[in-house]
Amino acid sequence: MLRNILLIGNKGLIGNYLYKYFKKKRNIKIISIDKKDNIDLIDHKSLKKFLSKNKKINYIINASG
Repeated sequence: MLRNILLIGNKGLIGNYLYKYFKKKRNIKIISIDKKDNIDLIDHKSLKKFLSKNKKINYIINASG
């Protein structure tokens, strides 16, 4: 079963470690965003647009500082 994980803050210390860990797993697809990607998760329209493109997210990990 393929699991989709949204990893927020993948370029930080903890987020980078989590990204590398989950990337090694066969049944996991990582969708990663960082503040350099210019996706404003507080803005309702921006968040709605992002989630409409990525509908099959099973888990969300917030590793942003």
